[in-house]
Order: sequence, then C-alpha cells, then structure tokens
Amino acid sequence: MPNLIEIVWSLYGCYRIALRDNNALGYFNLSASGFWTSFGAMLLIVPVLFVEGYLDFKAMDPKIGFSAFLFIKLAIVALAWLGYLALVGLLDGYVFKTGKFGVFTIVFNWAYLAINLFWIPFYILILGLMGPEATALFSLIYIGLSYVFLWFVITETLRISGGIAGLLAFGKFILVILVQIAVFELYFS
Repeated sequence: MPNLIEIVWSLYGCYRIALRDNNALGYFNLSASGFWTSFGAMLLIVPVLFVEGYLDFKAMDPKIGFSAFLFIKLAIVALAWLGYLALVGLLDGYVFKTGKFGVFTIVFNWAYLAINLFWIPFYILILGLMGPEATALFSLIYIGLSYVFLWFVITETLRISGGIAGLLAFGKFILVILVQIAVFELYFS
C-alpha cells in the first residue's frame, strides 16, 4: 500500500500531466516497488466509487437492491481496468515494443484515482443543484475529458504517436462498453 507522500506526489503528477508538463513523470515512483504500490490506488478508489454508486442508485432507483447495484458497478470498474492494462500490456509487448508498460501502469493507476477524485465533488454538486438530468449531461462531458486525459497519459508514458494513443484511448471506451454488456448479461440472464 502506498504511503501518504507517494499518494500526494502521484496525484500531483497527474495534475502536471494534465498541464502537459514534460517533467510530470518525475513526480511518480517509477521503481519496481512503485509499480506494485500503484495498485493501491485501486483500493483507495473504492470509497469514491461507493459514494458515486450510492448517488447513482438513489437517482436512478433501479429494480435491484443497492448491494447488487454496487457489486455490478465495482465489477465493471475492476474488469475494465484490468482488461485495459492487459490489452495495453499485450500491445506494448508485441506491437509497440516501447518497454514502458511499467511506467504506463503506474501512471494509469494513479490517473484513474485522480480523475475520480476530481469528478466526485462536481457530481455531488451538480446532482444536488440541478438533478439527475443535468448530471447525465455533465457526466458525458466528464467522460469525454477523461479520455482526453487518458490520451495525455498514453502519449506521456508510452511515447507513441498521438494517433495511435487516440486509438488506444478509444479502445478503452470500447472495452468498457463490452465489459458492461458482459456483466449485465451475466447478472441479468
């Protein structure tokens, strides 16, 4: 599990990536131990996803219980996250051959936490002030911006062309949709 200093510097590194700072990677622990501690970001994100899941549940009023709803949400996040890392790892190992998959993984893990920490206060504010309909619109804007940020992460870490990075970012979008379909199909069939 990462310590508080590593968490703060990694989140600050994500901020620097968003500003397109060429020295942003210097804020991350890019060692072998940093690779493994970056997975702690996924544990840190669980409370954020719990809050977001609870708010989604209340706004949507689905026909299933909260526990099932939250389980589905967490399953989709975990499978899409791991699936995307596997996809990028395979592509980097056999196609791009940059040798920077470890760096990508570290930054991607922290970036996923950062974008969710950034989003949750806005989500709460928009939901409280404008209701679920406005939240849906702002969620689409947020999703689009998060994929632009993913493009920044890919270009900064793997050092591949912007077009290929764009395809990789779009690949995550497609993967998330496929995971959602698969999880819904498994759970509701």
